[in-house]
Amino acid sequence: MLDDGSLPDKRQKTTLLLSFVLAGVIGVGTAHAPLYEKTDTLLLAGGTTLMASTMPISPLKYPSYAYLVPTDDYYIIKLVDEIIACESGGRHERVWGDKGKAYGIAQFWEETFYWMAEMANLENPNWKSKEQQITLLGWALENGLGNHWTCYRELLDN
Repeated sequence: MLDDGSLPDKRQKTTLLLSFVLAGVIGVGTAHAPLYEKTDTLLLAGGTTLMASTMPISPLKYPSYAYLVPTDDYYIIKLVDEIIACESGGRHERVWGDKGKAYGIAQFWEETFYWMAEMANLENPNWKSKEQQITLLGWALENGLGNHWTCYRELLDN
């Protein structure tokens, strides 16, 4: 069931993710994460909390990159995946954009990469490293810097 009580249409596949957490009494509440999910928290007998999340089933386009994103938050990982698909189609080598200013899988500008790398305390930053671009993109999204990517802004508009 969707937030408004209606059933999903045939094009909209949904799944229910369940995680059980042993905890004290925390009550019943709702939290919202931007773009992808609605989470309901329900208190069960014995102090067990059930958190249920509904979200579209959408596998990662580039699952082999997920381990590079510095979070366990699926929604950030999915957003990194979507931005990579939009910015570079998952390609890294010799992928230039923004009239030669942006490079690589995440289409970082050199100055932006080194600025963010310093803030993120990234060791031995290398603008042309595919792995570091993915890691830094994930860090940037977690730290509210997504607006540096056109594709991020486009995803928010959709």
